[in-house]
Amino acid sequence: MSDVVEVIVTGPPDFMPGLVETLLDERLIACGHLTPIESTYRWQGAIEHASEVRAAMHTTKGRVEALRQRVRGLHTYDVPCILVLPVPRGDCDYLNWVDEETRPAPTRP
Repeated sequence: MSDVVEVIVTGPPDFMPGLVETLLDERLIACGHLTPIESTYRWQGAIEHASEVRAAMHTTKGRVEALRQRVRGLHTYDVPCILVLPVPRGDCDYLNWVDEETRPAPTRP
């Protein structure tokens, strides 16, 4: 069983690239794949339609809570979509790379 998970977050097209870059800089994710989508959902009793971007991001189970908190703190939505999907298997080299890239940077004395 892999320690890697895929975290899905959706948001405004002008916001999502910056969010992914911030999460990369902070080593909370190893990568993010951005895809434009059209969303239809119910919000406060009304059906809404919006152009959004879906970010599929790869990280490890141990980084999920910090990632979730950071997304909630930065996101422009009151209730952002944050889904965590298991990655039971994958290419060993890729899974190891995700693990290495999401380790916190060493602190300097």
